[in-house]
Amino acid sequence: MLLVKCEARPSPIHGLGLFACEDIKAGMAVASWTEGHDYRLTVEQFKALPVELKTFLWNFVWTWVDGCIYGTADAGRFTNHSDTPNMRWDDATRTSYAIADIAAGTELTEDYDEFDHSSDMP
Repeated sequence: MLLVKCEARPSPIHGLGLFACEDIKAGMAVASWTEGHDYRLTVEQFKALPVELKTFLWNFVWTWVDGCIYGTADAGRFTNHSDTPNMRWDDATRTSYAIADIAAGTELTEDYDEFDHSSDMP
């Protein structure tokens, strides 16, 4: 669930991206996986889905950890990868934090390698 005002718009990185609509201070929580808002699927649930839905969801998965797939149900799914991100994911809290001050209008990015455990998926 997004915790700050953001919007999806065309990105120079890839397709659509997530852009801050307000200034974000370093250390602020930007998005957090939230029960009842976002989704969590077990491997069995994911494997039982139709191929088209699995393909769609896999493009917007946040992380694979503890035997489940965690995803976001809002525009946070448009957060693009960067080798020099302005946010960092914390597995323990399932929250993304700003690692620097982010000005309104800036694209929000994460290093997917920090939270993508899909290689661990059976």
